[in-house]
Amino acid sequence: GESTWRARSTKHRNSWLKVLTTQLQALTEAELFFKAQNAIGDLEARRCDDDLARLETFDTVQGLLADPEARELFLWFLSQMAVDSEDPAVAEADAEFAESQLARFKEHPGIQNRLCRIAAGL
Repeated sequence: GESTWRARSTKHRNSWLKVLTTQLQALTEAELFFKAQNAIGDLEARRCDDDLARLETFDTVQGLLADPEARELFLWFLSQMAVDSEDPAVAEADAEFAESQLARFKEHPGIQNRLCRIAAGL
């Protein structure tokens, strides 16, 4: 409802109005900060969900190879495994063979898994 306040003087009234205005501004700012905080939280939650969904696709070789960046990193890993092998020439040939065959067997995850194990020397 509506309230009526009486001040002792104009100066006293102006002082009260200034205090009320300041408090209202503080409440308005707090509400804006709260809304901004919620919007940022919602955005971060969506990003996390998207990142998690992307990571879950990497559970399979098919998902790993479907992502260009992940594929490049995986092939780099295979080449590093070749460099770290006791017989680099054999390991390099294994890695090159596995890399060339991975896309060919995209409908057969078991074969892709085996090719990866061959390339990794396992």
